[in-house]
Amino acid sequence: MVKVVISLNYFNFNFMKNFFLNIYSIILLFLAIFLTISCKNNTSSPKDTIDVNDSTLVSGTQPDIDHDSLKKKIYLTFDDGPNPGTPIVHKILNDEKVLANFFLIGLHVNGSPGQKIWFEALKADKTLELYNHSFTHAWRNKFDQFYKHPDSVVNDFNKALAFMEIKNHVLRTPGRNAWRIDSMRHVDNKNSVKAVDLLHDKGYAALGWDVEWMFRKNRITMTADSLYRKIQYLLQKNETKNANHIVILAHDQAFKNPEDAIQLKRFIELVKANPDWKLEHVSRYPGIKKYLN
Repeated sequence: MVKVVISLNYFNFNFMKNFFLNIYSIILLFLAIFLTISCKNNTSSPKDTIDVNDSTLVSGTQPDIDHDSLKKKIYLTFDDGPNPGTPIVHKILNDEKVLANFFLIGLHVNGSPGQKIWFEALKADKTLELYNHSFTHAWRNKFDQFYKHPDSVVNDFNKALAFMEIKNHVLRTPGRNAWRIDSMRHVDNKNSVKAVDLLHDKGYAALGWDVEWMFRKNRITMTADSLYRKIQYLLQKNETKNANHIVILAHDQAFKNPEDAIQLKRFIELVKANPDWKLEHVSRYPGIKKYLN
């Protein structure tokens, strides 16, 4: 009899033990499900006012920054083409895969069969922008006489525009560092002011330069490194027409010599290596957009 009672008690103990273990397991299961649902709900926006479709709210990160917009813009421009230096400059630009700008002279286009070919090559290259540098280059460098006749100056540029089929109204005046873009007004020679103002009245924008890559007898007179340091200084001191924008004047013919061509390549490499600088088209210069048609 004693043995039977002990067995029954042992049976009741095991039964109760298993019963409570099952209840505990069920409780743990429900608790795990509850916590999982709660965590998922907490990942949603805590405020009803936040637009979950806002593209700037991605994984809690800040909006993307256009780093190019923060860079200092370098506008590399070449005057007086097409001439024997033009194909050399063009090849270097292509090899380096950079943007550049050419201010062309109407008379030079048909100056020789080669010049016509070089002109067509520039027109076909979508990495380049072409602009008006007059038809006669101030009556073949007769600057003082040329600018005394504002109407003739306008006619000269109009002729070049039509002849070269340039699709914008941005120009550079021969022998004069003239700026006329909206309210920006600067001319380095007072005898040219009336002509430049009349060009602007006729719908043209005149783009001058902040720094010139100097040359003499078709040879550059400053190294690529010297030019680079000068640009650094001008940008740091905010001594350009527009802050963080600098226009460089160069001339095709100054790079016909292989030694000078190497310096052009060197300069481009220096600019490309600077993470804070970017070579840019003139069409992106502040205020130019309205003159592109």
